[in-house]
Amino acid sequence: MICSPHRFDGSRSRRRVLGLAQAGLLCAALLSNARPAHAEDQAAARALFDEGKKLLKSGAYEQACPKLEAASKLYTSVGILLNLGDCYEKLGRSASAWTQFTEARSVAKRTNRSPEEAEANRRLSAIENKLSRLTIRVSQPTPGLRVTRDGEEVAAGAWGVAVPVDPGKHELHAEAEGYLGWTSTIEIGKSAPPLTIDVPALEPSAPAPVAPPPQATAQPPKNLPAADGATASSQSGHPNVLAWSLVGAGGLVAIGGTTLAVIEANRSKEASDNGDSDAYESTKTPWAIGISAAIAGGAAAAVGVVLLVTQKSAAESSKTGSWHATPFWAPGAGGLQLDGTW
Repeated sequence: MICSPHRFDGSRSRRRVLGLAQAGLLCAALLSNARPAHAEDQAAARALFDEGKKLLKSGAYEQACPKLEAASKLYTSVGILLNLGDCYEKLGRSASAWTQFTEARSVAKRTNRSPEEAEANRRLSAIENKLSRLTIRVSQPTPGLRVTRDGEEVAAGAWGVAVPVDPGKHELHAEAEGYLGWTSTIEIGKSAPPLTIDVPALEPSAPAPVAPPPQATAQPPKNLPAADGATASSQSGHPNVLAWSLVGAGGLVAIGGTTLAVIEANRSKEASDNGDSDAYESTKTPWAIGISAAIAGGAAAAVGVVLLVTQKSAAESSKTGSWHATPFWAPGAGGLQLDGTW
């Protein structure tokens, strides 16, 4: 049909007018769908096809296949598909070649090109016996199961179906949320017998450990008297150090003071017997120091002993009352003051 303007004749029938209007709308639709980019894609596909076919004839299959692949993405034709299938077959990719020959047959049949359809059938028959087939069988499907081959998902409808695959290594993987994944690597040889791989039932993944809730740490009450009537610090263990320090240091001071007092007392007696007044007077001060040290050291040791005893009997003493011991000393005197309630 050629789109051209028509002169309107008012004497013509209404049917004729409607027919012309419909024809005009059809022409407008066809012209609006024409895209210059389509012609550019077709030209690019032709250039890629020519280059790929030249490389294919020279035996450079690794370089020829990418050229033909790019051409097939820009423009679909039986010639491009047949040559791409030939290239794949030269590389040993029998399944990929079979796919291209099958597509070429469909395009030829759709466009009523019988010679090309017959050629595609011939090549399919020639390569049929060379195909290696793989069946992925899932006997116990897991909810949400996803199976992939070489990173490409295998549709659930293809499970259990022997599909052609290219020879070489293939990685199978199965996964589902909440389950441990499964992976297997297989190698298929050329013209190998059909192979079946069973995907096992996936094992549930272990749940993440739940951290226990934080435990509240009991804190001792502040500013409260201890149960034994002593201060709260008496329960921390420090009074034991103080008590033993008093016993040890006080004992040493008491022993030293007593020794000094005894020595000076003996000197004083000898000076008195000899009538040496100067020597007698010189013994008074050291003797008084020795006596004071003996009293003070004894008092300190006594306080230490009392503290040790009171700590051990704190529970019993808290039932009847409480008491405290306070040492005191002065020149020539000393003692232990006890305060308590009953």
